[in-house]
Amino acid sequence: MLVRQVPVNKTLQPLSLSATSINESANLGARVGSLLGKTLGSTVILTNSVGTRFALGGSGESLTIVRGTTPLTPGSFTITVRETKAGFKNSPADTPLTVTVTPVGAPGTLDFSKPVNSGLLLLLEDM
Repeated sequence: MLVRQVPVNKTLQPLSLSATSINESANLGARVGSLLGKTLGSTVILTNSVGTRFALGGSGESLTIVRGTTPLTPGSFTITVRETKAGFKNSPADTPLTVTVTPVGAPGTLDFSKPVNSGLLLLLEDM
């Protein structure tokens, strides 16, 4: 039996999110953001989902962080994503990511949960 040692020089890079906030009134499964920087062929799990407030969505190389089953409350929460790939010297690699939950009616958010009976349509445009 021939045994060769192969140097392990590859490293997994830190992951990031395309967006990092979600409104507290978001529906179950609503998307926070896409997971960026995943190494092709690696596996990803959440090791800290902040009490199931967040979950992995999507499949294969198109993974997202989504709202989980626990109700959301305003604040900042750190989730931990673990990426694993054989042959990489820092595998498994944990990446902490911060997700901000914004309150209903916070500036910069729209609340469509209540009907508006004014009969007017208002379009807002950035100038």
